[in-house]
Amino acid sequence: MAPKKRPAVDVSDISTEVASNTKNDSKLIKKKRKPSTRTPSSYVMFSMEHRKLVSQEFPELSLGEVSKRCGEAWSQLPEDLKSEWKAKADALKLEKQTSVAESGVVETKVKRKPSSYLRFSMEYRKEVVAGNSKLSLGEVSKMCGEAWKKLSDEDKEIWKKKAAEE
Repeated sequence: MAPKKRPAVDVSDISTEVASNTKNDSKLIKKKRKPSTRTPSSYVMFSMEHRKLVSQEFPELSLGEVSKRCGEAWSQLPEDLKSEWKAKADALKLEKQTSVAESGVVETKVKRKPSSYLRFSMEYRKEVVAGNSKLSLGEVSKMCGEAWKKLSDEDKEIWKKKAAEE
């Protein structure tokens, strides 16, 4: 059975509203999202354009299958056409930079402190990878999560203090 296609949603118009979930009739709240401050890469710009064509030609494809076809098309795209998309992305980035410079508003992102789990996993990951470098990223992350769950509350408190120090 093919997955159902969801209608496209313009995220810039999402307001706070209550929606009903058909699976369990619990209520979900959708929050308004801020527009992205980053400009899209050349691949993202190509993908947005190519996705429309693939979706029109093959409406039965799932989102993942459409994305896969976009990736395949990008990898087979000749370098001269890729450079055209790169030029479009660079022009958009330059336009964004000049508009920010003209407005005088500079957004600075505040880097959050890593959580206690993140601090633990950064250290523990090194040990796991040193022991077996052939593990995938997912396998290493799973092992970090399992090790975190096995830690005592006292040991977790040590990592919470380390996280607070940063």
